[in-house]
This record gives sequence, structure tokens and C-alpha cells, in this order.
Amino acid sequence: VNEAGRLFVAPYGGIGRQTRDVFAGDDKVASYLVGSGRVGLDAGAALGTWGQLRVGPVWTRVDARVDTGSPVLPSIKQTTAGLRAVLFVDQTDNAFFAREGFGVSASAYAAMESFGSARDYQRVEALFRGAKSWGPHTLNLSISGGTDLGSDMPPYEAFMLGGPLRLSGYRVGQFTGREFAFGRLMYYNRILPLPDLLGSGVYAGGSLEVGHIRDRFDGRPSPGTLWSASVFLGADTFAGPGYLGVGGS
Repeated sequence: VNEAGRLFVAPYGGIGRQTRDVFAGDDKVASYLVGSGRVGLDAGAALGTWGQLRVGPVWTRVDARVDTGSPVLPSIKQTTAGLRAVLFVDQTDNAFFAREGFGVSASAYAAMESFGSARDYQRVEALFRGAKSWGPHTLNLSISGGTDLGSDMPPYEAFMLGGPLRLSGYRVGQFTGREFAFGRLMYYNRILPLPDLLGSGVYAGGSLEVGHIRDRFDGRPSPGTLWSASVFLGADTFAGPGYLGVGGS
């Protein structure tokens, strides 16, 4: 870190595991366990009180295998490595139930065989969100999109749509592909303030959501424009956010 604290170098690493479902239309046909280990080194700049910009190399080992479903489905063991750039700006007053402000995040990744990657490809994703309140009433707009720039990105890097507040009328991760666009307009009202020690409050609200996904990994054609809506109760607590809701399409 330099004396002004604006430039920095940050090594990082981590391991994790998640489940990803595979769908054929509306039917789930398999679940994959996807394990990964990652190490990287970023050079970055603090953008005042606005956010950060980071650039650096990253290496990730991916191990994906079928957990439930046909045993003939392929397993994946690959290394992906290359250069990553990340921009993060946050001027909202709350991470989960913002009442004022805006935020922008964007990432670009170029996997390169010269870094030890199993294949060359690119992945670009961006998100804008903004909130405005009138008394207890809040409108929160979110717009996001991503693409592999036609580079034949592998399935473990897929963009996903489906699930709560991300096309609420569909199953979690029901749509996966190499290109997507998504928009969401939320309304919520803080119906019960909480003491600062416990969180910001309990909210009642709803959402309208629209999405589009292309170059799907299940080989099916694009489903076109997808619409969903939801109503929910949410709470912002010291332990994190919680939601209880129902969605439809």
C-alpha cells in the first residue's frame, strides 16, 4: 500500500463448493457438485470513498461431477487462468435494502493458455443498481448483463437466471447461457424499524423482473423475453438479509 493508501497490492485465495442444477426445459435432470480452488494477485487503486479498481492474474482449479442424475454425464476437471479486472462503486446507504444512492460493478476476465488455462475464452459482466425513497416508500432499480464475446465460454462459467428476485417465477438456475440481460424494479416499504444493534428493519414489497438469455448450455433455443413478479417480506438484520415471498411468471 502506498502512503496515501490509494494504491495497493492484494494477494487472495479460497476454496469452495456449490451445487448447480441441470435442466431440460422445466425439468431438472441432474445436479452437479462444483468444487473450486482459487489464488490470485491484484494490483488496485482505491477510488476515494467511491470504490475500488483491481487488475491482476488469477488461477482457478475446477472439479465438477454429477451428484444426482445420469452417471453418463461428463465430469469436468480443468484449470482456468488468466487476467481479471474488477470495478466496484457503491454509493448506497444499505447493502441489501438501499433507500438512497447507486452502485456499479463490472468485471472482465480473459482466460489464456499462456497462463496455464485449459482453453482461451473471455467473460464480461456488469451491474447497475439505484434506489430512491419518498418517506417509507422505496423504488430500487437493477440492470445487469453479461457476455462471453463469442468465445465459447465453458459451462462452469455460465450466467444463470431463475430463482428469487432473479426471475422469481422460475426455478433457481433454470436458465444458463453465455449471454444474458436482466432488469428488476423493486418496491418496498419499511413497515417495522429495528434497533441499530439488530438491523435496519422489516420490509414489505414486490418486484417486476424481465430477463433474456442466449447461447444456452442445454442446447435449446433462446426462450425469448422472460417475465416474473414477486411479493415478499424481507428483514435486514445483524445476521444478514432474510426473505419470505412468492413469485410467478
